[in-house]
Amino acid sequence: VLGVLLAWWGVAGLVMLAPAGLPRAAEIRVDLFVLTFSLIVTSLTALLFGVIPALTSARVDVRDALQGSGRSVTAGGRHVRGLLVSVEVALAVVLLVAMTMLAKSFANVLAVPVGFDSTGVLSVRLTLPDKRFNNREAILTFHRSIAGQLSGLPSVTHAGAISVLPLSGLIRRVPFTVEGRAVDRERVPIAQYRIVTAGYLEAAGIPLKSGRTFSERDTERTPAAAVVNEELARQWLDGLEPIGARLLVNDNDRSPRPIEIIGVVGNVRQVTLDGDPTWDLYLPYAQLHPDNVGLAAGNMFWIVRTTGDPMTLAPGLVKEIRRIDPDVAASQIQPLDRYVSDALAPRRFSLSLMAAFAVAALALAVSGIYAVVTYSVSQRAGELSIRVALGATRWSIVRLVMGHGILFVLIGLVPGLGLAAGVAHYLSSLLFGLQATDAMTFGQVAAVVAAISILACAVPTARAASYSPSNSTTNFMRRMNA
Repeated sequence: VLGVLLAWWGVAGLVMLAPAGLPRAAEIRVDLFVLTFSLIVTSLTALLFGVIPALTSARVDVRDALQGSGRSVTAGGRHVRGLLVSVEVALAVVLLVAMTMLAKSFANVLAVPVGFDSTGVLSVRLTLPDKRFNNREAILTFHRSIAGQLSGLPSVTHAGAISVLPLSGLIRRVPFTVEGRAVDRERVPIAQYRIVTAGYLEAAGIPLKSGRTFSERDTERTPAAAVVNEELARQWLDGLEPIGARLLVNDNDRSPRPIEIIGVVGNVRQVTLDGDPTWDLYLPYAQLHPDNVGLAAGNMFWIVRTTGDPMTLAPGLVKEIRRIDPDVAASQIQPLDRYVSDALAPRRFSLSLMAAFAVAALALAVSGIYAVVTYSVSQRAGELSIRVALGATRWSIVRLVMGHGILFVLIGLVPGLGLAAGVAHYLSSLLFGLQATDAMTFGQVAAVVAAISILACAVPTARAASYSPSNSTTNFMRRMNA
């Protein structure tokens, strides 16, 4: 019953941590089929591991049992039980190494700067009716109206729009070249292409490194302007002054058009948190190419930076959008932090799943060590009593009992580390900022398993060391008389 309750709560918790893209996540639950299967497996396990000692006990001769009542348990039985513990330790080591590596990778991903400040920012995805917003002027008119209304909302400091929000799962890329520089046609660079309004970079908290950002003076009548990120400038404008350099951007159905760089901003994690920095290219909505009007109208994200809880602005935001144009569809109204959290969801889910199995395996190993050592002490009570009566010190008893438990831990620890090395190799594609051969991880797991194993042996060892010479002599005389 306790196991069913733990499984029910555990599965519910894991489903809550599951990434949004996990197929059929809503169907993961503890149902009648799962309970029946678990009951069958549990019953078979109890039967399998119960029938062997039962058959052994059934073959014991009464006379031999009475005559051997004073003898300690055989070494063969201790070895079998010890090897089972060694197997548990080996499996626990494998899972603990995998969990530790995933945890370290997760910590490394958390330390990666996303390139924007998502704190206190509310985002909303808008879809404009393509029949009415089929030209650049209509889109710009809508932008001016909504920008004015959103800026007037309480606690709003900045507002802006972008065609593809970072970490939203959407991708928009275009090829480009640097004017005056030859490039292999088969290796033309491709940039993450973003259309933004004046004020978006400030609302997103993307730092300006040099030059300027977009303003109202960037219109369809002025030369085409662009803002690039540091990685693009470093990789493709090496040796050139970025401000004033010109790119040939192929963002239309005709031919690449020249665009002048007016600013350089920090790198932003556009697609994933654990990937290499992308080459980012920002252009203003005011200079939107006619071939991209349909894409711009069908996919637009507005963000609003506030000084308080961003979700308190959600009702007012939706109200203003409907007041400006009731035909505009608003969806995905959520804090910008949610996109960062969702980007971490797959790793968080894998780590949680592995942690659950690792903790369960470690608990089984520890309970197995404790049970085996405790049983061994109880079976060897007569032997230990005689040793104490004949002058054995408590320290020698501790070494004897503790050594028995630690020996099987070491037997499981060594092959467990070897198996963990193989598992870590297959996990290498999931690791970020960490090598699959990280010796520190293997050493930490080995130390933890050894320390917990010593603690598991401590209680029965202390009981064995508590034998007094008087009690030992009495026990010894009773056994001799028997």
